[in-house]
Amino acid sequence: MHPDYAEVYREEVRQALAPVVQLETLSRREMLTVNEVEALYGVCARTLNNMRSQGRGPKFVKFGRTVRYRKADLNAYFDANTELTYDQR
Repeated sequence: MHPDYAEVYREEVRQALAPVVQLETLSRREMLTVNEVEALYGVCARTLNNMRSQGRGPKFVKFGRTVRYRKADLNAYFDANTELTYDQR
């Protein structure tokens, strides 16, 4: 029996697009976990945890032991901590 090449191709495309679909799904969510912030913004989860324990970093919401970050708070933090280069001053 011959393999269904169309189905094999569809599965390869699905696998190739999975990371893009995941980021697209995350970009629509309002509240993000530490790992989701890492995936979407590129900020290391360990860095976020350290900043939070030191009372620094972006605002967060805590539900019991679960920590969530609002996108608006992340963007506000990044905007407030943006440094200008010498030629931009």
